[in-house]
Amino acid sequence: MEAFVRLSNLKNLHDSKRIERNLHRILDVSLISIDIQDQALRFHYDEPGVYEEVVRELKRLGNPVIKCIYREKDKLIPTSQ
Repeated sequence: MEAFVRLSNLKNLHDSKRIERNLHRILDVSLISIDIQDQALRFHYDEPGVYEEVVRELKRLGNPVIKCIYREKDKLIPTSQ
């Protein structure tokens, strides 16, 4: 599965690298892109529980998810958190 999330407080390359480093520690997560200008993160994950773990980690890092769009087999399902 793939997720696209908009984050709070993603302001510079240091923030981006910190997020990348910490999310690489979570199994079954593969980062696709981090866009500092749009404060956005796109990643692959295998199970819904892994997605929730990513959301918790982002919040712990001080970059909570503002908005999320799940992408599943070319079908977008908008959600908000």
